[in-house]
Amino acid sequence: MARTIKVDLFTDTVCPWCLVGAERLDQAIAALPDDVVVEVENHPFYLDPNTPEEGVVVADMLREKYGRDPRDMWARVEGEARMSGIALDLSRQPRSFPTRKGHTLVRLAKAKGTQHALANAIAWAYFMDHQLINDDEVLAGIAEKHGFGRDEALAAVRDERELAINRRGRGAPKSRRSRRRFPPAASRRRCSSAPSSTRSIRQSSRRLPPDTGGRPAGGVAKPNAGPGDRRSADHSGEVPYFHSSRPERATE
Repeated sequence: MARTIKVDLFTDTVCPWCLVGAERLDQAIAALPDDVVVEVENHPFYLDPNTPEEGVVVADMLREKYGRDPRDMWARVEGEARMSGIALDLSRQPRSFPTRKGHTLVRLAKAKGTQHALANAIAWAYFMDHQLINDDEVLAGIAEKHGFGRDEALAAVRDERELAINRRGRGAPKSRRSRRRFPPAASRRRCSSAPSSTRSIRQSSRRLPPDTGGRPAGGVAKPNAGPGDRRSADHSGEVPYFHSSRPERATE
């Protein structure tokens, strides 16, 4: 009897960690036995929901925001991408664009059964083919290969009612100091004196599979196969290009 796993995947097509994470998710799914069926549903995630229509120069934005050479930040995600078989060079796509139109097409593609493939194709067009993915004609050309008619896709990305459905989405969280209150010293001593077997279980539960390179992969959920099992795949704990807004629940 086939087992079904449901994965809710929150990605943005201009998020490099999402590109890597989606690829690793697909590789993990491909390695599952034939009696395991994985249903992936994509949801909108906005790396920066305030990106202007003309886009922003990523390198300039990173220098202004962090005061660092962007190549240092790019090197980390590019290295992780290579580990997953993606020859990513972030310097070749200089601008970041608003992604509401792309998210709208991805949402509508659910009824066609091509949602995940379309989301991956838009991200690939942006990062690897260096296309302008806020351009209506570019998006329509990509959507044509995933169940849309060209006129149908153009109408969707120009329909303010459709775009309004994806106006709000989950955004990247701001970095902030934790305000969690720690237990008294006596309680901490009791925790540290727990049996070694208990500590070993806790430690092993935090270990990551080897193919993640020792850190979480953006957008990847490690599912536990079982009937009706449901897991949520969200943006990783990695620092992405930049943080811009509080997390917001997607409106779809």
